[in-house]
Amino acid sequence: MYLCYLTITLYTMNVSLIREEGGQTFLRTLSVDNLVKRIREGSVPRLISQLRDEILRLSAEDSSHYSRKLSRMVVSGCFRKEAEKVYMYTYQGIVGVSIDAPAGEPEIRLIRDKLILLPQALAVFAGSGGRSVKIWIRFCQPDGTLPDTEPAIGMYHAHACRWVANFIRGQLQEYQVWAQPDRPDYGYRLTHDPGLYYQPDALPIRMPQPMDMPDDGQENTTATPVHSSLQKTLPDHTPRETLLALFEAALTRSLQEAEDYYTREQWKEQDLSPLLTTLARYCFRSGIPEENTVREILHHFYHRLKEGIVRQLVGNVYRTERYFGRYPVFPKKMRLSLQIDEFMNRRYLFRFNTMTNQVEYHPRTRYKTEFQPVTERVLNTISMNALNEGLDLWDRDVKRWLYSDRVKLYKPMEEYLYTLPRWDGTERIRALAARIPCRQAHWEECFHRWFLSMVGHWMWPNPEYANAISPLMVGPQGCGKSTFCRNLLPPSLRSYYTDSIDLGSKRDAKTYLHRFALINMDEFDQVSPSQQGFVKNLLQKPSVDVRLAYESTVKEVRRYASFIGTSNHTDLLTDPSGSRRFICIEVTGKIDNQSPIHHAQLYAQAIHELNKGATYWFSAREEAQLMESNQLFEVSPASEQLFFQYFSPAREGEPYEKLLAVEILTRIRQRSKIRFSPSHIVHFGRILKKLKIPNKKTNRGVCYFVKEREETEE
Repeated sequence: MYLCYLTITLYTMNVSLIREEGGQTFLRTLSVDNLVKRIREGSVPRLISQLRDEILRLSAEDSSHYSRKLSRMVVSGCFRKEAEKVYMYTYQGIVGVSIDAPAGEPEIRLIRDKLILLPQALAVFAGSGGRSVKIWIRFCQPDGTLPDTEPAIGMYHAHACRWVANFIRGQLQEYQVWAQPDRPDYGYRLTHDPGLYYQPDALPIRMPQPMDMPDDGQENTTATPVHSSLQKTLPDHTPRETLLALFEAALTRSLQEAEDYYTREQWKEQDLSPLLTTLARYCFRSGIPEENTVREILHHFYHRLKEGIVRQLVGNVYRTERYFGRYPVFPKKMRLSLQIDEFMNRRYLFRFNTMTNQVEYHPRTRYKTEFQPVTERVLNTISMNALNEGLDLWDRDVKRWLYSDRVKLYKPMEEYLYTLPRWDGTERIRALAARIPCRQAHWEECFHRWFLSMVGHWMWPNPEYANAISPLMVGPQGCGKSTFCRNLLPPSLRSYYTDSIDLGSKRDAKTYLHRFALINMDEFDQVSPSQQGFVKNLLQKPSVDVRLAYESTVKEVRRYASFIGTSNHTDLLTDPSGSRRFICIEVTGKIDNQSPIHHAQLYAQAIHELNKGATYWFSAREEAQLMESNQLFEVSPASEQLFFQYFSPAREGEPYEKLLAVEILTRIRQRSKIRFSPSHIVHFGRILKKLKIPNKKTNRGVCYFVKEREETEE
């Protein structure tokens, strides 16, 4: 066993050949012309031929024992032998990359024809296994020199390897590109390629000396070895599935054409050569490697054919055909569908936002990462870009593709919550509530419970319950109430916040429950008494029945929205049945909106507590406490004030009357000369119950025990 290193010195045009065998090291110096001659003519043709034959049969290059007998070429620097040790004494800045060509010689020619057009290509040749293409590219510093110290060479060479890999990937986007490791002493096996391309005056890449090694976070120079041209044909399939689909399509096409010269009943007696020749031709044009074609033919016709005949027939077709992989044998409509898939996935990133019910896109060529909705203008632009690439399709084809399962679903809230870091243990939810100066001692705990409920319903949709509690902040204008509400969501989710809900349009208001994660009922005092009942219905609605965009029927969709509100006035609540749905506080100073909010840890704390079983709902006792605390923010209706002016609840031992609510309101109207609307008459009974006036249900209805005040008492 021996190992050779082959080094080209560009400036002296010499080649250093280093060979290690039996524990000894041998060094030779050759001219670059001799190196080119050895590769073109083949210095070890028998070994390379045996290696390629074994790779063809086993499809496992590294498993071949022949590969261990071949020399390796190292072109990064020149080496010298001293005391049986070989070391690099001159760095010449040559970096190589390898491009996979699993189809063999036809694909090698195709790749080589593209690479030789690069003015930076020093040499282009086939790999020793016959399934790859190697390219060497020179580097130098801006002044034409190269580093001369070992640390500087190591840093320079590592950056050059990664730069070359990205450069060639940009030139050959449809192929798999492998960069050599960052070691300057790495090389490729000695090979044989009569079509070797060599350009002594290739232009070097000028790169300044880096100051450190590349970061581990930079793009890796290696990748999973898959055949990109096949993956480009069927992006959603594995390489094996792609090969099978292409072969079956080629076989179907061949069988259809075979019916012209013999029927299926005659196949048992007839020669299959015409069928197999046509099949091999279509497999070649579909980009199926030769060995895969042989295997599939033997699998389908194992009882009729011998392996040697099949290999000879397929090999002859693959050596004489042209345009490898350019014309996959698919039906026209299927081929167009595959081309659309490839075009859309190559040029853009798409996702279907389940909250906005819109397709969002991001061009891969832009540096900005924000996704934007697909509008009519964007749709037309995509269609025109497809036409510019030669795709025969209409804008309706693009629209049909966008609104199909080709576009993956995107759930903003879930994706944000389930990618948060671990909670660091610092209390942040109550600390955030403490930024609001107020006199309510229960505020921080109530806010903490409400925040957990908001996050909990984002994580675990409940078809029976919703986050039915809403904080209401009451304070002077300019104290920062609205800013505090908006800052509750992280910047990446800020588009799912709104403070402009229209309660007059019930359909739009219900849609907002699905469209937004947090709704601020700004200026809550502007909500009319007739609308507060609808607000209460929105707060407790667990799901929404609406007809979404591009939908023809009404369906139930998930609710995401939690509510919060602000106001400049304390007279807010007009619902006489109670105010347990609100957490009202009076802001007594300026809210701290300047200190930054660590949103990731804020929500991580909520998730941690929820996973530990924290309670995120209010009990009946806590709701009763809220109602008691909210009495300071309730509006006292005129009928309630007039009741205490003309009546008083019955006391024990005093005479009283048993009157219906309408009878009490009639006497109030007679004495006050104030007329009440029908709605006041309906709600007056609720007001009396809220005031806890003694009552009893009778045959006449609910009678209240009251005492009418005399005129003098007024």
